[in-house]
Amino acid sequence: TWLVGQYNYTIWAVDNSGSTNNSSEYSFNVSSQAIISVCTFKDEYGNNETINLTDPPSQSPDIGYELLDNGDVLHIWNMYDSYYFDTSNGIQLTNHYDEYWSHNVLILGYYNNNQWNLIYRSDELSGFNKNITTNDETYVNATLWKDLSYMGYDFRLAIRYHLGVDDNELTVIPYIKNLGQNIPYNLGFAWEINDIQVDMTPSGDYIEINDTAYDLNDTLDLTFTNMTIPIYCWDNTTNETYICDYIPIPYFYIREDMSETTGESLYLRWNESLDYKVTVKSEEGEYNAPVTLGIKIGTLNAGQEKYTSIFWHDASEISYYYDNYDYYNTWANNPGNMVDGSTSSFASTPSNNDVEMCISNTCTGSDIGTISKIEFRCHGKYSGNGFNPPDIGLRAAWSSDSHIFSPTTTADWSSWYDITNDNNAPDPWTWNDVDNLICEVRSIIQGTYTLYCSKVEIRVTYTPPNEAPFISNPYPADGATGVITQPLLNISVIDTDGDSMNVTWLSNSSGSWQVFGTNNSVGNCTYHQVFSNASKNCMWWYWKVNVSDGVNYNESSVYKFYTGCESKITNTGSTDIKVYLLMQIQFYNTSNCTWVVADDTINEPSPRTIKWEDPAGTPGQHILALDTIFNGLVNTNDLSGYGNGTYRVYVCLRDPDGNVLVCDDETELVATYEFTVTFG
Repeated sequence: TWLVGQYNYTIWAVDNSGSTNNSSEYSFNVSSQAIISVCTFKDEYGNNETINLTDPPSQSPDIGYELLDNGDVLHIWNMYDSYYFDTSNGIQLTNHYDEYWSHNVLILGYYNNNQWNLIYRSDELSGFNKNITTNDETYVNATLWKDLSYMGYDFRLAIRYHLGVDDNELTVIPYIKNLGQNIPYNLGFAWEINDIQVDMTPSGDYIEINDTAYDLNDTLDLTFTNMTIPIYCWDNTTNETYICDYIPIPYFYIREDMSETTGESLYLRWNESLDYKVTVKSEEGEYNAPVTLGIKIGTLNAGQEKYTSIFWHDASEISYYYDNYDYYNTWANNPGNMVDGSTSSFASTPSNNDVEMCISNTCTGSDIGTISKIEFRCHGKYSGNGFNPPDIGLRAAWSSDSHIFSPTTTADWSSWYDITNDNNAPDPWTWNDVDNLICEVRSIIQGTYTLYCSKVEIRVTYTPPNEAPFISNPYPADGATGVITQPLLNISVIDTDGDSMNVTWLSNSSGSWQVFGTNNSVGNCTYHQVFSNASKNCMWWYWKVNVSDGVNYNESSVYKFYTGCESKITNTGSTDIKVYLLMQIQFYNTSNCTWVVADDTINEPSPRTIKWEDPAGTPGQHILALDTIFNGLVNTNDLSGYGNGTYRVYVCLRDPDGNVLVCDDETELVATYEFTVTFG
């Protein structure tokens, strides 16, 4: 073992004949380069209290969870999205727990002569148990369950929410387990979406389901099962289209159009092999008709369990139109009218199998979020007579599948045609793929007709990386240590539209997120608030801001700072160090002004290695968290023999002979923190 200090040496060489030579004198130094800091949670202790050290800082994970409002609300997040849930009954509070787009409710029932009978709704229950697990790297699983009885049958009803770090949708797993005798009834899960108000407004919401759109504010009573859409292929021999396949469409979208080219949406999808039914039925007291997915699960033997997976996502949408065409592949008349951005001027053709290739669109290729869906549609009509009215075929240039629009004599839009998962589609889609997407528009005419097409659009469903307004430059920086108590917090906010904003400051120092300050009707600038609740040293404090421009809002990440220092050893050098760790509680003897060992808590007889901070190595190995070694070992009652007075935690790193190691700057590797104990 090398001791700290300077070592001198020379090199002596001798050959076989006995001739010798000596080098000049050289030297090197052996030193440790590390930092020790130590702090206790409290500065004052009484009887029967455990003396614990504070914890070292950690990085905010890309995936994780927190409990809000005294545990009433569960928040889970990943690198793309946040989701909120009521912990008392497991219902999903979509988007934000106090600014929701809908409530998602699990329902259990049974069928009698194909008639649905309600057993339980989760929004009418409470007292659910919860189990939340995460590895802080790749997943979060949140399971909420309750043991129930109905007509003498005992069972467990549960909901599991699963989110992976890269998932752009939430997996919802309804679950039931029979806890008693056989249940002979044909059971069913249902997932009801109610209180619908996409983008926080109840007006303008509509559902797209089974290739048709319905205004949810209308009086509706609709049922859908086994939903599919036909896929058309082109026969080069006959120059005709034919149905070559049917694609299941086990999903629906609920949307609101924000402008001519932008919108917000949410969707629910499920496995097409399930025995399912979707109902859209208006209810008294609901501005928009609730939408319910029902799934038959059958009978349940004693001890048997059944579950399935459904998938939820809310997203933004943007539309682009084609603005150029291939001059060698056009419709017969006025082909430029198909790409001029107007729906009032038309390209036309009286010929069968005319193809116009739309080769560029108004997308710039700029990445504005994670893409989840790509769709085509066109605006057209026809004129003329015959037995079979003409069709317009749309397809991506690389696809073998055509999507058929059967226009009428009145110009209108086709439905949106999904090309996201075409066999030849990009995977994953990028914004450059959208920018370079070529659309073939084909005339399908049998008889004396003329087809007209005025516009072709692409719709992209995506998750924005950030909501407007933008939030930046938090101070203190996230993870900062050594911060004074009651610091002045700073945050910068920008709204690119120039709208005025309200900045709301929140902290969870009381155990739930509470407002501690506001800046109302402000512009782009940096704003400040005093965090008066951060009044104690040696603690982590958490804060965030919510910034709203009246239409959109953005909530910052959760920032944290540490008042005082944290209890850790950090190897800041460029080599591993082997050290003997000593951690003691010492009492200050006022009669002779000396520190006396009151509890020799950790006095290691064997060395431990603290790795150096290798950028290519395992993160965090250069940090030794002292709280994980010390905490739980010392109670104030262990110190009662010394009485009231001043104590300290003493920590040092030593060599095998018990000498305290010294850094390059001649400072000893020692840290202390004082506190008082009052017995009474």
